[in-house]
Amino acid sequence: MTTPDPKQSGNAGDNPPAGGAGEDPPANGSAQGDQGGTGDVRDPEAVLAHNTELLAELKESRERLTTLESDEEARRTAALSAHEKAVEDADAAGFERARVEFSGKYVEQRVINAAADSFADPTDAVASLDLTSFDVEDGTALDDALAELLERKPHFAAKQKSGGLKQGPRGHVPSEDANQWLRGIAGG
Repeated sequence: MTTPDPKQSGNAGDNPPAGGAGEDPPANGSAQGDQGGTGDVRDPEAVLAHNTELLAELKESRERLTTLESDEEARRTAALSAHEKAVEDADAAGFERARVEFSGKYVEQRVINAAADSFADPTDAVASLDLTSFDVEDGTALDDALAELLERKPHFAAKQKSGGLKQGPRGHVPSEDANQWLRGIAGG
């Protein structure tokens, strides 16, 4: 059984949309009743109006929830004794201090890791940069800040490593064992 469209039946909105208040209309845009599958196509404007109403109800419910939560927090705080309030404040302050300390160490470590390849001492980058001036999660901002620091202070740059696969002894390598070679040098 399908619910008649209010515009067509002359009921100026007396009946709620199909499914009752608080339910979404079917995703395919058809209203299906108890007989299933033989519903008429709903008016897009009616669906839009229904969805707008639901959105308004949702916003209102969220606002009520926020108000209730803040009222409950106020009642809970008012019921605490002075000692309990002091403990709660100390816990909150300690948590904030720990968060700030961890955050600072995290930022420092990100800078050290990014500077490891191009700086002789990556801690120079930590000491020279204002770590609060850019978002270290943005890799390009961090790379740009490190490159700009190396331009201003080139002595922070890592020295180019020389050598490679051809490192090792040069010249004549004795073919005898080391004991014989040492006896020969010592004159024995």
